[in-house]
Amino acid sequence: LRDAGDWVHHTQDAVNLIARIHRRVVDAETGQRGFLLTQDETYLIPYNEAVAEVPKDLEALARLTDDNPVQIAQFATVRKLIDARFAQMRRSVQLKRNNDDDAIRQYMASPEGMVTMTSLRLALDGMAAEEQTQNQRRGVALTDSQNQLRRGFYVLAGLNLLLLTLGGLF
Repeated sequence: LRDAGDWVHHTQDAVNLIARIHRRVVDAETGQRGFLLTQDETYLIPYNEAVAEVPKDLEALARLTDDNPVQIAQFATVRKLIDARFAQMRRSVQLKRNNDDDAIRQYMASPEGMVTMTSLRLALDGMAAEEQTQNQRRGVALTDSQNQLRRGFYVLAGLNLLLLTLGGLF
């Protein structure tokens, strides 16, 4: 019962981490775009936080999903896409700091960032879907364990009642 409960908790942790990674990358992208439009460094706060925190989140996610071959393959894709998206954002921020407005306009008109982000979103959604599937399986296992425990309790209670009855007769 404890193992089944731990696996359900493990799966929920992975789902939450996937959502947090997605949120941080979106926040980084929003901050980066705000900076590109205004050249105000305060917009880069969420970008800088994501650059610092997402690698830690990725390491935690790798540990949580290393028991599942499907997730290992999907994780490799997610890591590559995050690296690519952060490299794109870093390049655009540097262009803006260098006041290369032509290059910034070209960057903003390019579908490169949108394609990478859409691919990343799909890869993260795939990981979340796999974790939901695991969660359903593990939830069934938890319910089965609870039912086994309940049946065992009823058997023990019945045996105790039988022993008490026999003890009373003798």
